[in-house]
Amino acid sequence: MTTASLDYIVKNYLLKKGYPLHWYMQFMVYAADCLRELTFDDLRIINTKILPVDQTINAASLPEDYQDYVTVGVMIGQRIRPLVPTNTLNPLTSLDVNQNFAEQDWSDSVVPPDSNQSQLYYGALPYAQWFTVHYNDYGENIGRFFGLGAGYQEDTFQVFKERNQIQLDQKFYVDNIVLQYVSDGQSADAASQIDPYAIRTIQAYIDYQMKLHNRTYNMGEKQLAENGYIKERKILRARKSDWSVERIKRIVQKNTMGAPKS
Repeated sequence: MTTASLDYIVKNYLLKKGYPLHWYMQFMVYAADCLRELTFDDLRIINTKILPVDQTINAASLPEDYQDYVTVGVMIGQRIRPLVPTNTLNPLTSLDVNQNFAEQDWSDSVVPPDSNQSQLYYGALPYAQWFTVHYNDYGENIGRFFGLGAGYQEDTFQVFKERNQIQLDQKFYVDNIVLQYVSDGQSADAASQIDPYAIRTIQAYIDYQMKLHNRTYNMGEKQLAENGYIKERKILRARKSDWSVERIKRIVQKNTMGAPKS
């Protein structure tokens, strides 16, 4: 068995405890809650989806269970070409009078030249003045290109969670993008496939929640159930980790050195 469904985990718990099937829905809610908590730290569920790009605003909507992105790219044959993350895109969408996406000219200059002047401009400096700054009297280049950067890059994106969208650069046109992201478990249902290492952890959480919301159990029994869940979660984390006794020894030996005694 490579994976186990939530349906299997809940029914297996019902059989072992001898509960009737009418407890199924309540225990399924507990199991889904546990899975959502596990995906934050221990069970990193990585999903991959093809998202259509809305050509009106050049952005794609995030999946409902999105928590954080791993890779954003475009399909090039059999490969995925990754896009470059940035934090300089404008979160406010620019629309024209017809409510269509309007491109904005990108320029290094923050001070546009006066339209009445006939003098040529390079960036924010007049063309003639630019030569006096970067060249000496002998026509030799003296550098001084401070903060020039590597130029304008079009294949960039930025995630705006407040808009629930991935915004692409206005000059980068694609029909679809490929998103690899960490799921928050919100879309879990009875058919969700779970790592078998987490079966006992989820069942221990069901037992803990069932006793926590039942008045017939005293505080001692509720605390024992919580401790059992914490113990099973620690075991899950240890099983998912790639640590071993040999690896720990190697790390200790690598960071241990002999020092001459005085």
